[in-house]
Amino acid sequence: MNESENKDRPINRLLLIALPVLVVIIIAAWQILGDGKSSLNGTRLMPPVPLSDMVLVDEKNRALPANLLKGQWTYIMFAETQCDEVCQQQLVLTKKVAAAKAGVQRVLVLAHDPGESFIQRIRAEHPQLVMAVLTRSIWTIFTVQFMSAINEIGGAPYFLVNPNGLVVMGYDELVSVEDVADDILYLKKQ
Repeated sequence: MNESENKDRPINRLLLIALPVLVVIIIAAWQILGDGKSSLNGTRLMPPVPLSDMVLVDEKNRALPANLLKGQWTYIMFAETQCDEVCQQQLVLTKKVAAAKAGVQRVLVLAHDPGESFIQRIRAEHPQLVMAVLTRSIWTIFTVQFMSAINEIGGAPYFLVNPNGLVVMGYDELVSVEDVADDILYLKKQ
């Protein structure tokens, strides 16, 4: 062996050790950032907000399952007695996301005895939608869980609940179907 070969050995050994370590670091960073995605399109609630177990009733005054908001991803939207333009946009957007993403349900929480014609129109346009109709007192108890997030996001946001019954994201009216779909894919990977 000549002298130059002896000098190159430590460098070669260092490269043999450093290269695999570098590859592991890059792969780990990629997974942590979600395949290069470093931000979400909605407002991530940190810490996530746990929902209280409540028995809600549907538009026909039938009890909904106690675990309605657990076991699958759920979008929750709110409307008092009517669904205004923002609510209508939320229904359409979440319908498109839910159609593309199996295992995502949509729940519209209504208050104060919405009219029968309103219920029929919403049911005709959104047959897969779960409607929960709350009394005034239950409305107050249920919606208080979302108040800090509503104040943070502003406007009339809708929310994404994870399968553990934790509110993890809130959205305003400025997001697109693609934004919301990207977020749920990202969150499902975590």
